[in-house]
Amino acid sequence: MKTLHERVTRAITKSGHTASSAAKKLDVSPEAVLQWMSGATKNIRPTNLFALIAGLEWPPKTQLK
Repeated sequence: MKTLHERVTRAITKSGHTASSAAKKLDVSPEAVLQWMSGATKNIRPTNLFALIAGLEWPPKTQLK
């Protein structure tokens, strides 16, 4: 099973975003997103995790078919 930071990194990159663009879309700092992606943050706040899923439309609708 992949770690949380690997899943977050995949969701951000597969949705076509960078850490900076994801941060803008989610209204968090780019540093926070980089910490999520690197694994420096072990637990992402639930509100940020839900915003990540909703804001980046993960999984992409094309994968749901």
